[in-house]
Amino acid sequence: MKKRIFFSLIIFGMFLIPFLILSNHFINTVNEINLNGALSRMEFSINSISSKLADTLIKEYDVLKNIRDSNIEDSVIRSKAREILNSSTIVKKISVFSLNGSLIYSTDAKEKKSLKSDRLFETAKDIKIPVGIVAYPDNSPPELIMGEKISDKIIITVMDLGFLNEQLIKISRKLYGSIYLVDGDNNIIFDSNYDYIFNSGTKINENISTLISSLISRNLFSYKGIISINGEKTLIAISNIEGTKWWLINTTHYEKMVDMGLISWAKRVVYLGIALFIVFSYISVLLMERFYNA
Repeated sequence: MKKRIFFSLIIFGMFLIPFLILSNHFINTVNEINLNGALSRMEFSINSISSKLADTLIKEYDVLKNIRDSNIEDSVIRSKAREILNSSTIVKKISVFSLNGSLIYSTDAKEKKSLKSDRLFETAKDIKIPVGIVAYPDNSPPELIMGEKISDKIIITVMDLGFLNEQLIKISRKLYGSIYLVDGDNNIIFDSNYDYIFNSGTKINENISTLISSLISRNLFSYKGIISINGEKTLIAISNIEGTKWWLINTTHYEKMVDMGLISWAKRVVYLGIALFIVFSYISVLLMERFYNA
């Protein structure tokens, strides 16, 4: 009996080593396919949402497109500003300033009389494209403040980002994990875990911030992979909002997104194979005994 067990173990060991090597490759392949599938789904979703947000910003928040004319007159600008304010639900106010910062006209009677030394104003004077910053009023959704040089004037438009928030809230309910929208300074504009952000300067996780900086330095506009957030293995997909410095981010815990059942199935196949090796090794010894005793 001892010899029978001994030879069974020898046969089992001879076949077990190559089987374990192949099994390890099999499990790693299943895990990689599983992981890539999860990341691809996240990447597709986040890129699709990013494209929709870019379209929304152009269609809903580019409110000055009808008066973007270098030769437009003051009276026309005033008339168009009133029309835009009355026809849009997201525009809070439109103000027109001279290049020296003096207020010319505003739809808000309480508008500042001068914007000298204002960072947005000075930036809008120096470049030919619209520039914007995000402000965070108390107890209301963030605001998008846009500055644009039109003719010899600077037009400042304040718009409610609540509409964009609502779109993201609807979309984020259909996705796993958390959705974040951040500006060029990594401040969180939208967090799917809240109705809206109350405070400016609420930063995204440092590891995500570092990742975004790396993407910018390499001139990349999207990413999918695994990072560590607060010590937890996390899947992440990132996409730049076209035409802006904003980034859309989707994060979810590894176990929640990856099909752990598939990995468990692969392991069960390996365990079953080992069990069969044990059985057939013992049967092989019995057959050998009969063959030599015949």
